[in-house]
Amino acid sequence: MPGGDFEKPVGEWNTLELYAVGDRSVHVVNGKVALILTGLRQKAGDKEVPLTKGRIELQSESAEIFFRNIQIRPITQIPPEVLK
Repeated sequence: MPGGDFEKPVGEWNTLELYAVGDRSVHVVNGKVALILTGLRQKAGDKEVPLTKGRIELQSESAEIFFRNIQIRPITQIPPEVLK
C-alpha cells in the first residue's frame, strides 16, 4: 500500500522516480511506492479537463532541498512492476 516515510537518514541522498502518463502518476521514493495519483484534472476556462501535460515541479515541505542527476525520459506506460 502506498504511503509512508521512505526517506534515508539525514546526510544521505534519496532517489525519486516519478512516472507520469496520461492523467496518472506514481511517485517512488528509494524503491518504495509512496503515492499514486489517478484522474488528474486541471481547470481550462470553466471546464475541468484531464491533466495530461505540463510542468513537473519538485518541492520539499519544511526543509531545504537539493537535486542532482535529474533525468527525464519519455515513456508510454507506467512500468507494471512499479504498480505491484
